[in-house]
Amino acid sequence: MLKIGEFSRLAQVSVKTLRYYDELGLLRPAWVDRFTGYRYYTLDQLTRLNRVLALRELGFSLVQVAQLLREDLPASELQRLMRLRQADWSTRYRKNRRALARVAVRLRQIEQEGKQPYHEVLVKRAPRRLVAGIRDTVADRADATGLFEEVHSYLERHHAAPGPASPCLALHYDAEYSDGGADIEQPCHWSARCGATRAW
Repeated sequence: MLKIGEFSRLAQVSVKTLRYYDELGLLRPAWVDRFTGYRYYTLDQLTRLNRVLALRELGFSLVQVAQLLREDLPASELQRLMRLRQADWSTRYRKNRRALARVAVRLRQIEQEGKQPYHEVLVKRAPRRLVAGIRDTVADRADATGLFEEVHSYLERHHAAPGPASPCLALHYDAEYSDGGADIEQPCHWSARCGATRAW
């Protein structure tokens, strides 16, 4: 038997929440001392508590959680619902990331209002280098990082590695801006080691 405080620390749930779940009938203590009123729980009750928390994470109300618990929702169904929720949050994350990138661009544009754009161009001679690259049309310019990750993944699979001070850059081939996507190439300087002997 575990005191409510011990159970709280183990489950990473506040004592206040456990008492509230008790009042709602979602998670009754295994035993209550009738003299002191202390609540005691068992390790087996972690399974039910985890189901309550998982359903809450899925966005169900406490009333709905109680109903689903009464129906004895199978673990496989709960996992399916959690995966759907995970996919939903992943989609929202990507959309929010693109929105943040657009906000950052607008902020820079506002900061540059009234200023003459200045770009210093330096031409330097550099030794020949091996370069790996991937070119694709992406739905959003913020997705260009996915191309960079794909190049690095390819290098890792072929036992190669980015060269020293490898720059992270993207080449844009579009003559003008388009809402329909962006033609981007993601090059990466790499060093031929660990058995890699050629570029592609």
